Amino acid sequence: MASWRFARPFAIALIAVAVTGCSAFAPPPPDARAVSAAAAALQGRWVDSLAPNRRLEFTPRDGRVEWQFDGFSSDAASIVRAGGTVSSDGDAFQLVGPIVSGPTGATGQIITIVLRREGDRLRGTLLGSRSIPIVVDFVRAP
Repeated sequence: MASWRFARPFAIALIAVAVTGCSAFAPPPPDARAVSAAAAALQGRWVDSLAPNRRLEFTPRDGRVEWQFDGFSSDAASIVRAGGTVSSDGDAFQLVGPIVSGPTGATGQIITIVLRREGDRLRGTLLGSRSIPIVVDFVRAP
């Protein structure tokens, strides 16, 4: 019976952590220099040269780089807006985040944009709510 006395508070603490989403094992914060380098390389507005209605905007905020995407849906019936935080590895960037507005049923689904810096361009693939890969080629907006 003595072990239950100690186990119960521990179990309650674990449940509290699980419910609040807290963790004692949080990953270390990203390297500020790496984030600053990504921010310097991406900061600002970009337009897809293949479809000028697709736009990306990168903003450094609180030690990370955030992105926002605007463009027509694959059926061109509505505008899709999505956003999230940039992950980078050298000249490769991954943008993953929820669709915040768009066609019926797409809101809340995940959009993934994988880009590689090639000179003054960001080239790669966009994968939206329909899982159809779309080739993108972003250049800085004038």
